[in-house]
Amino acid sequence: MNTLRSQLLTSPLRRRQLIEECGVIVRDEAKDIPGLKGKIIQGALKAASKVLPRGVEDILDNLIDSFVDQLEPNYFAHRNAGGDALSFCKTLSGNIDSTAEVLLGVCDDKIEARAARSLKPIYSRLRPGAKPYVVKGLPRILSVVERHLRESE
Repeated sequence: MNTLRSQLLTSPLRRRQLIEECGVIVRDEAKDIPGLKGKIIQGALKAASKVLPRGVEDILDNLIDSFVDQLEPNYFAHRNAGGDALSFCKTLSGNIDSTAEVLLGVCDDKIEARAARSLKPIYSRLRPGAKPYVVKGLPRILSVVERHLRESE
């Protein structure tokens, strides 16, 4: 049985495509966030693109291994219960709140582990209200993941 990691991340081309497609979604979703919070998030993404060569994509590249590691036990259990790779994304969509918490937990852990003190205050102000936005954008992300799983089968 293939692992989620082997299907999504071991091919450098697939990994890059997945990250680029998710980066587009993250930027699109950020544009849809209204008010001051939306402006702050868009500003943070813009600042990231000035500091990091690939901006949002570099952030996602830094997070994606941990995201997959956190989802791998669920994937393994899903496959052992007879589910296929493609229905896994539908299962995650059906548990969208807990899936969002897993992804936000990875971000929390990364921010805590980082020495980048300048990010922590911004993150701590935005984090309490982040879940609804993650829940809103997650179906688009999961459809990209599902397509990549289908292509890797």
